[in-house]
Amino acid sequence: MQAATQPYRVNRTGAPRAAVVDLGSNSVRLVVYETHGGLPVTIFNEKAVLRLGRGLHSTGRLNEEGVAQAMGVMARFNAVARGLEAQPFEVLATAAVRDATNGPDFVAALQARMPEVPIRILSGDEEAAYGSAGLLSGLPEADGVMADIGGGSLELVRLVDGVRHEAVSLPLGVIRLADRAGGDVAQARLIAQAELEAVDWLDGVSGRDLYLVGGAFRALARIQIARTGYPLNIIHHYTITREDARELCGTIAGSPRKALERIPGAPRRRLDD
Repeated sequence: MQAATQPYRVNRTGAPRAAVVDLGSNSVRLVVYETHGGLPVTIFNEKAVLRLGRGLHSTGRLNEEGVAQAMGVMARFNAVARGLEAQPFEVLATAAVRDATNGPDFVAALQARMPEVPIRILSGDEEAAYGSAGLLSGLPEADGVMADIGGGSLELVRLVDGVRHEAVSLPLGVIRLADRAGGDVAQARLIAQAELEAVDWLDGVSGRDLYLVGGAFRALARIQIARTGYPLNIIHHYTITREDARELCGTIAGSPRKALERIPGAPRRRLDD
């Protein structure tokens, strides 16, 4: 489990607090916010890597080891949110739970342990809507395409001057794509190409800006920052050219694991995805 970025804080001011759990196909994250001047400020942020979606393509079920770990992690998250007096507190589950045959049973088991906490399974369109809302809160005039990648799915949203238009959710998350391709990079490329070619509106956004959201994309940014000696180790709003992005992805896709481990900034946990 990744340590929290902030220590526990006693709510001495009485400022409103809210908490949300993102229960994803690769990881689960709890974030607790406190409202100041109408703006949410993160006071607690913790992530655990469960890989619930590993093997989903072949079995149709959530990974059993991940399910077992999730029970303990969610119990801790519930205790933390309650201890920090966060209300509302909600759990949002995404692609793996949505698509797995045992997803409803998993949610029911969690709900039995956390009866007072709402647990929702998001649709692909809801995932896209939340992702684009988050992007537009920081870049209100975004114009191009948002790509939000997780462990189980990839959400794409067309944006025009800060307005959301078409959206699609594709089974191209990092874990699911690896499972579908059997770990073969060339096969993964063919699968991704076929899925993307089926999205008719993508033809009309060629050459537009691409806004990247999600842990896998953040990992790429960290690697590029380290490789180029970029003076600021800040991922948000970090920009890369199309040519540099192609070169970076080609280098990573064509490198064996040992070589990837030597790349400065490469998050070790991501090498297993």
